[in-house]
Amino acid sequence: MTAADRSEERTASARAAGPPDSADAVGPVDVVVLAGGTGRRLDGASKPDVVARGLRLLDHVLAGLEQLRGRGVPLGRVCAVAPAEVALPDGVLRALED
Repeated sequence: MTAADRSEERTASARAAGPPDSADAVGPVDVVVLAGGTGRRLDGASKPDVVARGLRLLDHVLAGLEQLRGRGVPLGRVCAVAPAEVALPDGVLRALED
């Protein structure tokens, strides 16, 4: 069995297991979303504000977190490292780069 086969086997096993039972869970998981900077290859556009499939890239990430929460993954605080110009929804904390 190759390393790639073992990796795929572990990934499939983790997918089948799903989220941990609440009895096994350690507690809420805090999340840091790295959403800062401008894209040089995007002509200087704000990467978190780029729209794809009708939503900003940042909103796609936040929607994915909500899907995890809906599947029983205990999420705690969500903090986005994003410039002040990037709008964040209520409940999402902001951290600024130095």
